[in-house]
Amino acid sequence: MTPLHIQPLPDSTPDAVQKIDALNRKLGSFIHAPLNLKEVLRMEPFAADAEVVRAVAATLDDYAILPTSSAEREHQRTTDLSKDYDIVGFWYCVALLALSAEPEAVRYLLVLARMLMVEDPAELFLLRRTVRLLEGFPFPHLQELRSRIEAFYDTVTHRLEAFRWLEAAGIPWPESYEWEVVTQFSSDGEPYADPAAPKEERRRRVVLTLRLNSPRSLYGRCRQHNSYEISLRNEDNTTRGMWNEGHGDLFIEDCPVMQHRMFTPLQLPELFDALEGFGIRLVRKPVMVYTSQGIRNAHVKVFQMLENQLGGNLSTIGQAAEAPDQPKEEDDPGDTSAGGSKFPEVERAVEEALDLLKYDGEVNDSLAEMREKWGETISALHDARFDEIGVQYACRSHEEGMAALGQELTGHGYRLYDLDGDDIYLLTLQPEAHAADFEKACRKAGQYCQLLKQPGRASGTPARTLAPERTMPCEEVPWPDDADYMLDALAGDFCSGRWKNRDAEQWQGNFVADLRQRPLQPVRVRWNRFCCLTYSPELDFYAAFYYLPPMQCWMLLGGKNPLEANSWKRLCDLPKEESPHLFLDQRPRWFGRSLCFGDRQSATILTMNPQGVERVQRFPLPKAQHPCRFACDGLGHILLAHGEETYRFDNGTLSPLGFRISSGDGFNGSIPVPGTGRLVMCGFTDRELDARLLELDVETRRCRATRLRNMDPWSNLLPFGDDWVLIKGACDSMRLDFARLWNRTTGEVLRIRPGMFGSERLEHIGRLSDGRVVLTTLRSGKGQVVHFPTDFWHFLHTASLPQTLEPMQPFAISYPDIPPAPPEEAQES
Repeated sequence: MTPLHIQPLPDSTPDAVQKIDALNRKLGSFIHAPLNLKEVLRMEPFAADAEVVRAVAATLDDYAILPTSSAEREHQRTTDLSKDYDIVGFWYCVALLALSAEPEAVRYLLVLARMLMVEDPAELFLLRRTVRLLEGFPFPHLQELRSRIEAFYDTVTHRLEAFRWLEAAGIPWPESYEWEVVTQFSSDGEPYADPAAPKEERRRRVVLTLRLNSPRSLYGRCRQHNSYEISLRNEDNTTRGMWNEGHGDLFIEDCPVMQHRMFTPLQLPELFDALEGFGIRLVRKPVMVYTSQGIRNAHVKVFQMLENQLGGNLSTIGQAAEAPDQPKEEDDPGDTSAGGSKFPEVERAVEEALDLLKYDGEVNDSLAEMREKWGETISALHDARFDEIGVQYACRSHEEGMAALGQELTGHGYRLYDLDGDDIYLLTLQPEAHAADFEKACRKAGQYCQLLKQPGRASGTPARTLAPERTMPCEEVPWPDDADYMLDALAGDFCSGRWKNRDAEQWQGNFVADLRQRPLQPVRVRWNRFCCLTYSPELDFYAAFYYLPPMQCWMLLGGKNPLEANSWKRLCDLPKEESPHLFLDQRPRWFGRSLCFGDRQSATILTMNPQGVERVQRFPLPKAQHPCRFACDGLGHILLAHGEETYRFDNGTLSPLGFRISSGDGFNGSIPVPGTGRLVMCGFTDRELDARLLELDVETRRCRATRLRNMDPWSNLLPFGDDWVLIKGACDSMRLDFARLWNRTTGEVLRIRPGMFGSERLEHIGRLSDGRVVLTTLRSGKGQVVHFPTDFWHFLHTASLPQTLEPMQPFAISYPDIPPAPPEEAQES
């Protein structure tokens, strides 16, 4: 596969180049193509820039997703495999173009649609999905594209076997761009195999699955739309079969007994008869019927269609579908006709259910949505015990948290059911007295219905109480209630951040505040986008950036007291040319008496004294994709990483060192090893949830490393008083440690873990000049909260088992050619 990498156009501005670089990083972080509106809108910030849009269109013009050479066509023909392209990056770029009205974007999408219609219609559904997700937006530029795609599908749809089956069942073709119907039959008439049955009996058990779906890809030689699939298999897959638009094969004991004999969904009775000729007898009543969103209300009709079809009444169903105006007979109590309301409670429960993404957010967020939907009628949901569950299960998987909520609800006379069984929860709450009848109705209707409760725990008993995580005792310090405040940076005894009025949606300005004052008294700053406040303890001097929109650059200003920032002066007239949004690692860096900042094509170093600036030096650099990064070794030498080169600043000049700093190593967040030419930084390892601590000798390029398990690889290192170093993670995962404190003298490690602040996530942590620790957390339903721990060090020493940093092991080769695994593991592999 050729990875998709967007290239800037020759006349791209620095701002556009930076955005394109950010886009490439973003594309590399996704694991699947955009499936819903939220994922499509991830591209909105990039689609707003015309230069980025034109660069994306130009790159896609030269990126092939279909075979272009005879060799590729032959490979597809002989292997039944489609062209291997960067499907994730490509379709995210298509989503970006769909969000833009630029002529180049519109042109490319129309060309793409035409190409897929002619050469590979099976892939067109991916483009259609993106366009239909944006139907609710006022995008006139998509009107022609949408009409062309829908006209094509109107023609294709009526030829699909799934359309014919739904039409016979009296079910309108779903309007949803993506839907699915799944039903199963088994040889024993049971939905699941008996685990206690003998192995040979389980092996004889056969399951047939019928799947209808919206038009999708059918891979292999048959590059056309696929709308159904019938599959058959036993436990060990020695008996297996597949029937769809391109296949019709059956194997028994791994031997082919049927080849290229097609059966459609309307020919299920014939298929069942044919299977009986090979000794495979299936009970002709479905053991499971599932309908996804978009066709969910047709659940009962699907079930009835299958029963009547396999009972030989297909013609009756067809007549009923063709004569909808004929008077209907009254429903018999034992009748299961699709037109009746045999299972009204099931249909109503599905229609009124609460949709929740299984992996979106935590149990606290799900509890908040449940309270919003049912809280007025089910007062038990407001019981404090549910808040306790939210705290106790905050660090567990979402499924464990939902099971705990369901278990607790059984003690209040309710049962929590999931009616979906897919990537979302479709939740319904049923009173205990009606639960048995509801489950029975779901079974009869073929409706998926899973009780959410803790396994091995009887209904009516409370949810399992987890050993409560010790929470850090803290003093919570509120902001004034005249506005909303969000702290962005801690520096010395001060902080900086953003503010807005309570009724405003966008941030309206910036502020600074003295964290030693009670109550907190934010001072609003006149400088546009004032940010990245930083402090030099050696000089007792502060610096920060502000943005100049006309020049599209950042300027550096500073002074002794942040509360007087409105009267600060520029420290120099040299700009930092970057977009209006700065990342944390682009803040100005202090190294002794030097203050450093840079961009993609220059580095600026200011020599400072307690009163201000002594000297300003700017060094032009080759234009690179990323802004330059700064660090310092233990001898006080300032180091600069830029592109493929690393430099040392010495005696007013930059000297190249002949090697590069790997992008996965946190050079900007490193600390020096005192008295040596070495520095320590965090970086990536060969394991997703581990980081490595890497010590590099800049002069010799020799290095050694140790693994930091369960730690964010993007962590930064910061001095934290005396011999302590703060290793602060950059992500907000509740599965990784927020931070760690490492004593460089003793090797002791103190963990700051999820759960120490209840269900809240740690955001910022700093140390004031008097030794007090300040931190901020994100609280569900409230936002950012400022805390001052009352017994920080004692709590960390007693809240976890004692740990020491694993000894660093030397690599046999020089940096940056080292492997991602630590030395001992790399040698073993």
